[in-house]
Amino acid sequence: MSLVIIKFFISVLLTISILIVKHLHSKNIKLPNHLIFFLIFRIIPFLILYYILNYDIQSDVRSFYHQAYSAKSGLWIYKDFRSSHSFFFPYILSIPLYIYNSGKLIIIFLSILELLTVVLLEKIAKFSNFNYLSIIYWLLPSQFIFTIFGGQEDFLLFSFFLPILYFINKSEQKLGVLAAISFYATKLIYSLPIISVFLLIKNKLSFILTFSIVFISISTLLYLKVGTSLLMPLEESSRMSPPNIWHLILPFTKGTILNYLNIISFISISCVPFITYLLVKKNIFVLNTYTLSCIFIIVYSLFMILSPKTWGYYFGIFSIPLVFFILEKQFNTIIITSFLMGLHPSFWYRLGRPYYNSFKMLSTNFIYIFEYTLSLILIILLIYTIWNTILLLKKSNIYK
Repeated sequence: MSLVIIKFFISVLLTISILIVKHLHSKNIKLPNHLIFFLIFRIIPFLILYYILNYDIQSDVRSFYHQAYSAKSGLWIYKDFRSSHSFFFPYILSIPLYIYNSGKLIIIFLSILELLTVVLLEKIAKFSNFNYLSIIYWLLPSQFIFTIFGGQEDFLLFSFFLPILYFINKSEQKLGVLAAISFYATKLIYSLPIISVFLLIKNKLSFILTFSIVFISISTLLYLKVGTSLLMPLEESSRMSPPNIWHLILPFTKGTILNYLNIISFISISCVPFITYLLVKKNIFVLNTYTLSCIFIIVYSLFMILSPKTWGYYFGIFSIPLVFFILEKQFNTIIITSFLMGLHPSFWYRLGRPYYNSFKMLSTNFIYIFEYTLSLILIILLIYTIWNTILLLKKSNIYK
């Protein structure tokens, strides 16, 4: 639990820093360039933690390093080494290993990609207060902890969604090509916002034709190389991981739902893009950077609520659009959610990853009740985020 306590105090300091930055911004006091904050809250902590304190890379980064090293060695994903990610992912991560062979470099490489995502978003969306929003993002407790301690890559789902933001009103054909390529660069769940976009665009035929051509071409080439191992990303973990609605329901079912976890996961995740479509379809007037980013937020908030296998790390998937598009309307909600999400995965893991098969088990330990309550609060915050995002869309002048 010592690491959880360290993360707690770091989160407190980062939250205080955010409040100070907000106060200075409200007084129209000029803030330093956000790149200074990137240096202070990404590069310097990385150097201190991994090279001065000699902190070892954690389980996910070890897996990423193994995949990246295998890819660099010319091995084929799925056939020669295991991966739950899409085809291009380990080959992208292998880039820093050409400079120096160390798993630690993957963390700094992901930080640079994170910076690149933020900068490219500004080029696409043109924020008037970009520097302020960027500073808040670099100070988010969850993103600091996920990146520095865990080397989490989930923000890449939004990175590869940026081309969709850019081409949404330019060409459905290009959208289809980019969606197919991006799908093979991240994870299977990248398909969730893409399906929502497909349901909302007018020229569906152009999109699906180009998407199918590229997707089938890549899939065929991969199949010729790796065979049915291509289906490896479809393999699911047999473990539930909170926060999600199923974690909260578990005591009511006396653990029965654990026997049907894969079925529940498949149905729940499959419903996400269609629920999103139903939530927004009546009010959509035009698709643009703002509306698509809001859809992205809604999709992955729903995903975290409904999927029985989501960690708090998945908050990092939509943290960038949350800060850059929604922050000024949901400041308190975003900061509180970030604070709690940053701590919850480590806290639950160090409790021994408990499943509360009954209320009797839950009541045996106060710390279990605390974790269950924390999960409930996080689900409420995600629901509140979805609700407010929809309300913001309705009030926007881009809606009827």
